[in-house]
Amino acid sequence: MAQNEPPSLRSPWSTSRIQGTPEAPLPYTFEAVFPKLQFDNALEMISIGGRMVVVERGGKIWSFPEDPAVDKADLLIDLKALHPKVAFAYGIAFHPQWKSNKEVFITYTLASGLEDGTRLSRFRLKEGDIPEIDPSSEEILLTWLSGGHNGANIRFGADGMLYISTGDAAVPSPPDILNSGQDNSDLLCSVLRINVNKSENPNAYGVPKDNPYINVKNVRPEIWAFGFRNPWKMSFDEKNRLWVGDVGWELWEMIHLVKKGHNAGWSAMEASNPIKPELASPLAPITTPVASHPHTEAASITGGYVYRGSRLPKLRDAYIYGDFTTGKIWALWHDGQKVTKHEEIADTPHRIVTYGEGKDGNLYYIDYGTPSGIYRLIPNPKAGKKSDFPRRLSETGLFTDTSKQAPAPGVYEYRIIEPMWQDGAKSQRFIALKDKSKINTSIERHPNGKIKKAEVTWPVDTVLAKTISTGQPSDHKIETQILHYDGESWNGYSYRWNEDGSDADLVEAKGEEVTVPSDGWKGGSRYRIHSRSECSRCHNSWNKFVLGFQPWQLRALPHAKKTSIRESAIALGLVDANFFERNTRGLLTSSHGRGSTNAQARSWLHANCSACHRRHGGGSAPLEVNFEVPLMDTAMLYENPTRGDF
Repeated sequence: MAQNEPPSLRSPWSTSRIQGTPEAPLPYTFEAVFPKLQFDNALEMISIGGRMVVVERGGKIWSFPEDPAVDKADLLIDLKALHPKVAFAYGIAFHPQWKSNKEVFITYTLASGLEDGTRLSRFRLKEGDIPEIDPSSEEILLTWLSGGHNGANIRFGADGMLYISTGDAAVPSPPDILNSGQDNSDLLCSVLRINVNKSENPNAYGVPKDNPYINVKNVRPEIWAFGFRNPWKMSFDEKNRLWVGDVGWELWEMIHLVKKGHNAGWSAMEASNPIKPELASPLAPITTPVASHPHTEAASITGGYVYRGSRLPKLRDAYIYGDFTTGKIWALWHDGQKVTKHEEIADTPHRIVTYGEGKDGNLYYIDYGTPSGIYRLIPNPKAGKKSDFPRRLSETGLFTDTSKQAPAPGVYEYRIIEPMWQDGAKSQRFIALKDKSKINTSIERHPNGKIKKAEVTWPVDTVLAKTISTGQPSDHKIETQILHYDGESWNGYSYRWNEDGSDADLVEAKGEEVTVPSDGWKGGSRYRIHSRSECSRCHNSWNKFVLGFQPWQLRALPHAKKTSIRESAIALGLVDANFFERNTRGLLTSSHGRGSTNAQARSWLHANCSACHRRHGGGSAPLEVNFEVPLMDTAMLYENPTRGDF
């Protein structure tokens, strides 16, 4: 269909060849478990006595039978009712003799920046068949500085000792501002090991006599290992080996196999990246991680467990872990001396915040959010099957003339109000819905008519495309980015344009750097085409993956010059009317056009920052700068700094 035809003459997009993935599908996919339960921002999951225990960030801890049909969780404790200033609940561990001594250990934090703001406390269970913690039984055992990275994961080892992870309690950048990573005079950046079965004045716990630094001057004797930035999750395997996933800083995410006296390197090193090498501790040499992932693959690692179940026999004895930001999952086999096998096994749309091991070695993970879903891996029926995913842009079916960017019938160019900053480059955007499929929106309203909840359902094999070029005078096309919805996940791909601008080739998953004409372009000659994992850092689940084709961003369908974007999109059958009803805050304002400074600033922040800095978005500073949030609710005004000051 030509672009000047009226909207009523929408043709089906029947030329699509963007299906599947460029590489053979991975061996595992996922399925939901315990679907009748809902949790709010869950951070931890363990198993005890045939029941699963889930810790919510806000302080409520629940338990429920490990039964897929379970429809109700029982409250174990509400920490916020006990301490109204609780900010985060992190970890829980039942004493090895919990059935007789009723002891349960919990970690949580109060406000950031308090010397005793992170706590390890002992509680006791009430009598009864369903576990319930007595809030009045709290005994605070240990405290340390609260901040951005608290660790606070707790596990009992086979030796009966309690192991506790601590982070650097610092802002993300500059790195380790307290220089605590290699300074062992405090409890930060460590895995601690204590004996909760005895007390030694002035402490309500004992320090095991075989801890590595028990009699070393100016070193806390509780330290078992050190040099971690934010050891978010750790676990013991059947051989009593301690696995720790450590969230990295600028370049790397790390998995450590931790031994007595281990130095993981932070902040002298971040994996192989020197940060402050002059601070390296003389206590122990730095041990390299058993696995490290660049930020082109992962951005916030979540440690898991060595799989000991029977449901997935090919994963037996593999350490399974994932990434909060990209949703990827890996399996790693280690023979005690070296890694013998290491591979990516699944790619999910989930924010993997924790793993949990149930009975019979069942392994689950939690997708962080409201609600927090619980999932498990299953064999992928499509695994290993070859794909004819298009390797050239001209093979995608998006264009009748690729070099001129002439859309194929059923493919529509669209324009947005406020694009991301691109250093002077320009973009051309397209939407393609397979055949004549439509974007459907369901809306749930409050009794007063206001929207309570809105859910957008995108058709399978939706494609959004963006071609980036340098602009005048060379107008050199650099890349075309593709965002494809396969029915389960949104996946990003890039095609690099050739020198004569006639076609573009699919870029490998790791991305690449290219040289482009610098004539008239502010960006210079070097340009980075992002990896597919990096695409998911902005096109993420907390902003529902799609950024530009949204009612507050849409400006026009260029061919429908005499109708509004709402009228033309509905008339074309691209969306239903509810799609635009979601917009209750009005349109963005171009930061390069007319409008109030406030509107321009909010629009710029939305386009450039809100992918992470929104409710539960994972941004290191808890701002909510997405446009639909009222200014006074953004946490930008009259707020105390939570990640350091100027």
